[in-house]
Amino acid sequence: MEMGRDEAALENLEEAFRLDPESGLVKKALCQVHSNLSTAFGRIKNQKQSEHHFHEAIKIIPDFGPAHLSMGICYTELGRYKDALAKIKEALKLDKNLTVEAHYRFGEVYTKLKDIKKAIKHYKESIAVDPTAAMPNLRLGMLYFKQKKYKDAVEPLRKSIKQSPKYAAEGYFRLGVSLMKLKRSKPAEEPLRKAVELSPENELVNDTLADNLFELTTMVTGEEKPGEMIDKLCEVVYFNPEHLQGHEQLSKAYDETLNGKKAITHAIIVQRFQADRKMLKEAARSRESLNALYKKYKMSPDEFKNYH
Repeated sequence: MEMGRDEAALENLEEAFRLDPESGLVKKALCQVHSNLSTAFGRIKNQKQSEHHFHEAIKIIPDFGPAHLSMGICYTELGRYKDALAKIKEALKLDKNLTVEAHYRFGEVYTKLKDIKKAIKHYKESIAVDPTAAMPNLRLGMLYFKQKKYKDAVEPLRKSIKQSPKYAAEGYFRLGVSLMKLKRSKPAEEPLRKAVELSPENELVNDTLADNLFELTTMVTGEEKPGEMIDKLCEVVYFNPEHLQGHEQLSKAYDETLNGKKAITHAIIVQRFQADRKMLKEAARSRESLNALYKKYKMSPDEFKNYH
């Protein structure tokens, strides 16, 4: 629940508890709201308020597991990892229904401690109880990704995307990159397009999709329709306007279709990027190719002043 909703619920539940202090249902609901608020304040590193709501919860039900778990989350955010592990352990001992969340939280603490082996162990234990749990799958996939274990990363990342649209951008991007690293460029295209759709301003995501699309253009089957390769290459330079190889291949593709103006335009762009990047030998060769295009199509540099 959001903090504002919990605070509103707290007022109503406190009144209900005053009217009927023996109601087990009211007690549990009130403890849960205090636990939610303890977690919310812990996430913004407000230890005082987090501890206040924790103590309010255990004042009503001393062995209320979610309250102890909330303090484990608070201590994690504060960097008190030893205390966090103790609280999460206590929460799990008090309430076995917290198994999925507790092992996920153990994984988060061990990730921060850079004990990757233990983190993976706990994420897997969480997933073993609930294979559809989004966050343990996402974190497990991200750890495998970080370790460059791309094959292991694919399945948990797929599960996390399916279960949690909120974190889909992260999942889609890492899934796409993992598939690329596994030389599975075609299956990588869809998740990378989704990642761009969800994070259109992210330069790295756009550049990665461009690299993937360029890789696909190298997989020529011979059955491509006229202009299909040009369309694909245009997408490459759309997602990454500085994709040097994309512009090079576009120049060649336009030349093959006898579109001299566009062939020359992309050749000029290639030469400009090479000069900017101090690629002197490559720039010299591309200058020769550019001059050959001017000659072939009976055009001059003056006609392309806007591109120089």
